[in-house]
Amino acid sequence: MNIIGLEIHDTGILCAGPEGRLHPTDAEALESPGFALVHGQNLQLGMSALHQARRRPRQVICRFWEELNTQPLLSPEFEGYNHAELAYRHLEQVWRQVSADAAEVVLTVPDHYEDRELGLLLGIASVLGLPIRGLISQALACTPPETDQGTDFHVDLHLHRLVLTAVDGRPRPEVVRHETIIDQGREAVHREWVKMLADAFVHQTRFDPLYAADAEQDLHDRLPQIADARQQDPIHVEMQADGRTHRIQLDQQAFMAPLAPWIENLGHTIGDWQRALSVSPDDSRLVLTHRVAALPGFVDTLENVTGLKARRLSAGAAAANALAYAQLFSKGSTAHGVPYLKRVPRAPADTAAVRAAAPAEDEPDLPTHLLYRGRAYPIVDEPLVVGRELPAGTRGILIQGRLAGVSRHHFSVIREDQQVLLIDSSSYGTLVDEVPVMDRRALMVGQIIRIGKPGETLQAIACLSHHETTIP
Repeated sequence: MNIIGLEIHDTGILCAGPEGRLHPTDAEALESPGFALVHGQNLQLGMSALHQARRRPRQVICRFWEELNTQPLLSPEFEGYNHAELAYRHLEQVWRQVSADAAEVVLTVPDHYEDRELGLLLGIASVLGLPIRGLISQALACTPPETDQGTDFHVDLHLHRLVLTAVDGRPRPEVVRHETIIDQGREAVHREWVKMLADAFVHQTRFDPLYAADAEQDLHDRLPQIADARQQDPIHVEMQADGRTHRIQLDQQAFMAPLAPWIENLGHTIGDWQRALSVSPDDSRLVLTHRVAALPGFVDTLENVTGLKARRLSAGAAAANALAYAQLFSKGSTAHGVPYLKRVPRAPADTAAVRAAAPAEDEPDLPTHLLYRGRAYPIVDEPLVVGRELPAGTRGILIQGRLAGVSRHHFSVIREDQQVLLIDSSSYGTLVDEVPVMDRRALMVGQIIRIGKPGETLQAIACLSHHETTIP
């Protein structure tokens, strides 16, 4: 039986087990989004509701995690329900899937939750029988517990809000500021993108993809792939309708247009906070969730606006890193009787416990080499590229043998910010310990990387120093 981390988030609840490995929370999907749909007498939740949201818009609700309360819903389709009841049903569905090996749970919660929302969440968890060890701020959970200097400006994207949280590491990590920058989020930008795509189809082909619910749903379902920043510019999109294929092209820049005011507001707010907290740019860093990093051009533009370097988090980073804080819940309680961490209670005795509880990606014993077909390739600050065709002079590993499903430049590995990152750039996907990589993730010693079908494998290893091989 293990301690697991559950990341409560309306774009998708995530679950991390020991060593930070993500577990599916919605059938085979790693994320279970906060969507609920009533169809007849049936209540659908998560992915199944999301993929029907545009076909049955009057029968869908996606604000129950955003507005967690017990007020009766006015929609006739949801008569008898309230947001807290829908959140209960959603968490119940997730818990059924992940509870088998969970002895205790650390919940990471949105920083905008106040006592009312926290109380309802704990009540829901209690009724479901979740063995809660404690709650932790999601922004704090993304900060290594032994950070002792500088300030992280944590940016996250919810369904209906974009948020900024400052975690000050002087002298210990602590959430010091939090603000909703714009009262909009992923749903708002997706609506803008769909309208833009629909207008382009009408102007370029005279085909209107919003004429039917099925076509609109198809467009929404494909948005993450269409807006993927790794695609060629211009972007080509095609849709099938009435036995015909309709094709358009758009510049990548068009997808960034709705994001410009968000980035401008973030830049101003971060500058104001730096001055108020007396934090120099050299001691400041951007920390961006995988939800924000998926927005085309967002990271690079925000870096340029603020002059700060960004650390991109892998999916489930908050849930995985929350396990590093598990031993810090032994003291203190909230009015609800469950500890809630928004700062690290730094004490000498805590340091060893935190190190012992931390996932392997926070350990100093990082992978030093990638092992492929008996040869060890060193990992350094310069990217180590892996693929089936590498340009002359590229520092990398040329994959041999089974090349089906292997991209020319499939992924790269680099040592960055005291961790070793695998950055996926393939068209087919990369598996680490059989878990798909979503853009990037930290590597730990011993993990197996598989690419292609049936696949070639590599292993992250650490070579010992001479003195470590000597038995005292």
